[in-house]
Amino acid sequence: MENPKKIILVNPWIHDFSAYDLWLKPLGLLYIASHLKNHGFKVQLIDCLNYNNIPRPYGCSKFHSEEIAKPCHFQNIPRKYKRYGMPPEVFTQLLMAIDDTSPDDPPTLIGVTSMMTYWHQGASETIKYIKQVFADTPVVLGGVYATLCYEHALKNSGADYVIAGLGEEAMLDIARKLTHPNLTAHQSTDYPAYHLYSNPQSIAMLTSRGCPFNCSYCAAGAESRLNRGASSSLNANFTQRPPDEVVDEIEHYLNHLGVTDIAFYDDALLVNTESHIHPILDGIIRRGLNKKLRFHTPNGLHIRYIDKPLAQKLYQANFKTIRLGFEGMDEPKASPEQLATVIAYLKEAWFTSENIGVYVLMGLPGQGLDKIDRSIEFVHRCGAQVRMAQYSPVPGSADFVKLLTQYPELLAEPLLHNKSVYYCHDHGRRFNEFEALKLKAKELNADITG
Repeated sequence: MENPKKIILVNPWIHDFSAYDLWLKPLGLLYIASHLKNHGFKVQLIDCLNYNNIPRPYGCSKFHSEEIAKPCHFQNIPRKYKRYGMPPEVFTQLLMAIDDTSPDDPPTLIGVTSMMTYWHQGASETIKYIKQVFADTPVVLGGVYATLCYEHALKNSGADYVIAGLGEEAMLDIARKLTHPNLTAHQSTDYPAYHLYSNPQSIAMLTSRGCPFNCSYCAAGAESRLNRGASSSLNANFTQRPPDEVVDEIEHYLNHLGVTDIAFYDDALLVNTESHIHPILDGIIRRGLNKKLRFHTPNGLHIRYIDKPLAQKLYQANFKTIRLGFEGMDEPKASPEQLATVIAYLKEAWFTSENIGVYVLMGLPGQGLDKIDRSIEFVHRCGAQVRMAQYSPVPGSADFVKLLTQYPELLAEPLLHNKSVYYCHDHGRRFNEFEALKLKAKELNADITG
């Protein structure tokens, strides 16, 4: 029998002024790993961000980082620019170890994912180091940057192939073309391949894909998909998984990997509440998973769907991190009255200020500083923590299209999508004003959490 063909999957470095590990995992890459394994390929993972992580509460960690030179676009930003993840020499050693272990059986293919568009230099640097060790092995780039900035990725990433959109079938097609076309498929789980990590304490998971909403600043919604076309969308449709299947996956992570924390990264976790999240929570409670696991919602929950029974059930299911998407005063996502009511429901259900954080968007096109300031103070009065979410232009979104009339250079260089660059207009004046608002939010949070 022919030996399985080897494929290496890599989660690249992040280049930025800041990066935070809120249960961050390369979910798309892990789904691809599972799909390839199920079709007869041998898969290995190198996660450049998974290195010497310093534990923090609830299974989060702090990325290792090293200061690096700022790109020319960032010279006027008064902050240190860093590479987040393992040192380059460690990455090279891991690649060479793969080569040394089986020099007569080099990888058939190497896949690299990408996240934020303005992190593209981290992906490109990762590919450069890969090519130094495996010069003859084709490299495939996929992910958010590859999807939203496809032409830029083709010209600048150094990858031999670039995939736009969901990557499971596209990656499998490329792998089959480069190897034997008749590899035997195996009947197995389609769960993300978390077993490729040596000892994962926390995982990120999805109960759905896509988003049914049309937020002007986002590229995941229905309107953005329509404007870009399905071939270049992050998700072609909004779909939700069967609740029992979701609970089975949660139980799998507990029993087989021994994880303690699970973070839901859905864009719209609470949509179709009665047929989706309620049965999921009921299953968690009925199987006793709430007694062994803690749950988190770092991507933000839609306020409009949270009523008193749901707040109580979230607490009973042992959710520890509740993040609410508010945007700000006079924004369409939720009214201040709705926010105040939901926070009251959560507190009545025994959530504390430490558990509840409210995302306030800062820097939306046309948004005045006074509105941001009023939003910060209102969230504080409601007894929740303010979590500042800095706006950055996202290709494919309605706001991005509008901004092009003022900043046409956004099309040519994804680095300019970086939130810190966007705030440095007017020679840093807005940057300083935004930094002052962030400091105010931090001080108010300290006031309510002690």
